[in-house]
Amino acid sequence: MFRTAVEEVPNHLQNFAFLALGILAIVLAIFMAWVLYRVTRTLTAVEDLVVTTTEEMRETLPEVRESLGHVNDITAGVNVGLRTVGSGATEMSDRLRISLKGPANAAAAGPGRDQVESLRNRTIELSGSGDLGGKAKAYAERARTVVNDPEHPVGKAVREGVAAARRRRQELETQSSTVTDGTDNGKPEA
Repeated sequence: MFRTAVEEVPNHLQNFAFLALGILAIVLAIFMAWVLYRVTRTLTAVEDLVVTTTEEMRETLPEVRESLGHVNDITAGVNVGLRTVGSGATEMSDRLRISLKGPANAAAAGPGRDQVESLRNRTIELSGSGDLGGKAKAYAERARTVVNDPEHPVGKAVREGVAAARRRRQELETQSSTVTDGTDNGKPEA
């Protein structure tokens, strides 16, 4: 009888352990199902966000490209302006120096000597201590270096702007050559 009682106790504990393990497995399965449900909802929200962002980017991309085209055109115009100002300032400085040299020498010997000296001092004050033409040349050369540098962003923008301007000019020339006269006979307008 002693053996029977000892064998029943472990059987009873074993049944309780299996029951507890079964309940624990069910609770764990319910918890994992809840976690998977939450992950599914989160991933759905992220997917919607990515789809919306992609659609918005596709809608704004043409506007950004158009804006970049305008920036390229503006940069090309600035480049032309810089070249013109640089060469114009150099020419003006040289012409001013040449034109003032002759009259200044003639007036220096005559009665207007004080006026010429005053004019010369004002010219020096306006041009600063350095050479105005030299400064203009240096700035123009620096601008040319930046524009001609294939790796510099301004140089890239200028080249793209010039290419866009050429394409636009070609388009306009093509459009103007295909304009027909009022009789609709297909002949280009003279």
